[in-house]
Amino acid sequence: MYILGDICAMADVRMITIIISFAIFVWFINNIYFKKYKPIYLSFIIVFFMAYGITKQQLEPNLISSYIKDETSGVSVNIIGIVDKIQEKETYKQIYLRKNTITLAQNPQVSTYSSGVLLTVNEYTCDIGDTVRVTGTLKEFPSLRNTGGFDSKLYYKSINMEYKCTGKILEITQKNENEILPILYNFKNKLKISYSTIADEKDSGLYDSIVLGDNEGMLPEINDLYKDNGIAHLLAISGMQISMIGMLLYKLLRKIGIQFVPCAIVSLSIVICYGIITGNGVSTIRAIIMFVAVVGAGVCGRTYDMLSSTSLAAVVILIQSPTMFTNCGFLLSFGAILGMIVIAPAITSIVYTPNKDKKNSAIIKALVYAASMSFSINLATLPVILYFYFQIPIYSVLINIILIPLMALIMLSACCGGLLGMVNHFAGVFVVGMAHYILNFYEVVCVWFLKLPYSIVIIGQPSIVQIIVYYMILIGLIAYINYVKKVQGENEVLSEDEVLSEDKVVSEDEVLSENKVLRKHEAQREQKVQNTNKVKDATKIKDVNKTQDVKHEKKISKWVVLLIPAMILMICYKSYEGLEINMIDVGQGDSIFVRTPENTTYLFDGGSSDVKNVGKYRIVPFLKASGVRTLDYIVVSHMDSDHINGIIEMIVDDDCFYIHIKNIVLPKIKEKDQAYVDFEDNIKNRGINIIYVNVGDQFGDKSVTMKCLHPSQNFAYTSENGYSTTVSLNYKNFDMLFTGDLETDGENAMMDKKLLKDYDVLKVAHHGSMYSSQQAFLDIIKPEIAIISCGIKNRYGHPHPELISRLQSHNSQIYITTECGEITIKTDGNRVGMERYLKTN
Repeated sequence: MYILGDICAMADVRMITIIISFAIFVWFINNIYFKKYKPIYLSFIIVFFMAYGITKQQLEPNLISSYIKDETSGVSVNIIGIVDKIQEKETYKQIYLRKNTITLAQNPQVSTYSSGVLLTVNEYTCDIGDTVRVTGTLKEFPSLRNTGGFDSKLYYKSINMEYKCTGKILEITQKNENEILPILYNFKNKLKISYSTIADEKDSGLYDSIVLGDNEGMLPEINDLYKDNGIAHLLAISGMQISMIGMLLYKLLRKIGIQFVPCAIVSLSIVICYGIITGNGVSTIRAIIMFVAVVGAGVCGRTYDMLSSTSLAAVVILIQSPTMFTNCGFLLSFGAILGMIVIAPAITSIVYTPNKDKKNSAIIKALVYAASMSFSINLATLPVILYFYFQIPIYSVLINIILIPLMALIMLSACCGGLLGMVNHFAGVFVVGMAHYILNFYEVVCVWFLKLPYSIVIIGQPSIVQIIVYYMILIGLIAYINYVKKVQGENEVLSEDEVLSEDKVVSEDEVLSENKVLRKHEAQREQKVQNTNKVKDATKIKDVNKTQDVKHEKKISKWVVLLIPAMILMICYKSYEGLEINMIDVGQGDSIFVRTPENTTYLFDGGSSDVKNVGKYRIVPFLKASGVRTLDYIVVSHMDSDHINGIIEMIVDDDCFYIHIKNIVLPKIKEKDQAYVDFEDNIKNRGINIIYVNVGDQFGDKSVTMKCLHPSQNFAYTSENGYSTTVSLNYKNFDMLFTGDLETDGENAMMDKKLLKDYDVLKVAHHGSMYSSQQAFLDIIKPEIAIISCGIKNRYGHPHPELISRLQSHNSQIYITTECGEITIKTDGNRVGMERYLKTN
């Protein structure tokens, strides 16, 4: 319920209504099936609004934020903060500062408190726990600008990092008196050095990630391989590693005769130290809190309840950071554990009935339990995976069943090998060998499964409403299964032995005491007859209950078979109505996605000059979030890198992105420059069909017409911009003009041939350059809406004020990606709707 309060604090009125409806649904389920818990709802209301207020306060901007104009602007500040964590990157260092006092350099009277600042420096001399004074430029983390992108602002907010700062450490104002933190940090570095000496680059990166929670040395291709197979959780420090180390140590200490309290102190201390070494991620904190609950229950002689300890862990984490519920790691960690303890038992009770007479029943039970566990975890986390990753690794359930049992051996081998490697190189190499061969087996399994058909299926990002409905159905289904099982348990009759044991037996002493020796045998015979009748009655009741149980089992199975596929289909469902056009915010570049009513997909250009790996981090995430598995046409205007470098990424690495490209449309020109030839060769090497177009050529489907207006085959261009493919889109009464980086000579060529008409939407050429969209050109096309793609504070000054003035003179509505982020156009062919990803304040 605390989480519901957090959500309401961040959401709009519509979302609050949805959340409250969900809470009412949970109350309804509880009231029907678990009536004894009614008093909980008073506390629910209190906690709900308490969380609302706390989160609302957390989200309000502080004083320093008002001095930061935008995400690219910064202010000079002085900071005094405590070093919480240090990460060494390849060319720089990152220091996490906590409990900071931030003061404006130009106005020391303006200061504020900040829970977290991410400091980037070239060098440092401080240790963890030191208080340092810093000077530098303070900025806010960038907001999410496109569908499917990584929201760094929200992510860092979830881990209590409010600002980033580039600067230098002036002095250490106070040394950390606690020597434990520096010792642990140095131990971690020594263990990393040990791994780098006893293993190759690939394996050492894996050991760093699995054992130490440091993925800096992880090879990108290995990380992608694990992620694509749905086992990326094995590369992160999770509850499994913490529980494994903690419980192993605890049981070993108990076996050698140490009492509960000393065992608890030692094991908890080591687990907490291990958590500090690995960075105290959300899964680590959850596991430590749950381990504390396990040990505490043992020490106090109480029964451990896993669900209660999970709830405790969630509340503790959310009190520290109320926005943590938006963190993918938090949702996956708690989703997985809830799948294990809530969903798995219900699913197992349906698919498996113990049979004592059957041979190998223990093996069958273990296999069924493993399959149910893996399936339940996937069922619980499916909406989260789709919301953040947009695709499903179809075989992940099976892969996890095969690989997870071997994880304990990897941990044992890697930990022991790393420690031994600090003492003796050859001993470390020998011991870590087992982990090496198991990881090679992991890689072989992952590569083999990826070669199977439909190994990765792109679904798209589900809506919040879809996610809530999914969980409502899942909660209702599990509640129903548990309710039926509970009723079945209450209806069980006593066994034959229990019936006999409860009957009063006529003893010999009683018979003799009443001088009824002659009737002794008659009384016993009569009692046997009565007992036999009772047993028969009990057997009949059992038979009736068994018949009822079979009926209940069939009923449950029917609902499971119906609802689980329905849930999955519902959350994967995408509806496409009318024509949708999305100008993706790629910074200083161009990329426009078009989807027609017939689900034909187009990508007009795809590149950027100021966003690194724009294909991987902007274009492909957008396409995947939109549920695009196939691009029918990629239309390339010309060969400038800010229009094609993202497309080149997709062509070269299409096996990694899993988006199939059918056709690439290129302008048919007289003389091909080297960039054109190289790009053409890349396409041919991947076996993608090329369509060459010039004036008058058409392509596309029946509902939407795409017609090329420029260039003509004999057009004499003076620069690459001159031959930009210009396409006229028509859908019923809606028209749009795509212009690439078209210049004045291209505009004149189209005007001379009288190819232009009135357009509802103009994609303004060349990012809003002063020399594009001349007055005579605009006089003919009269655009009602003009959309411009350019980078924030780009060095070219795009869009130019003169160009904006020309558009305004035609009363055009102007949308610019720097202000709007992703720009979306939706039309039914008559009415046009505009949406901007960045909402205005």
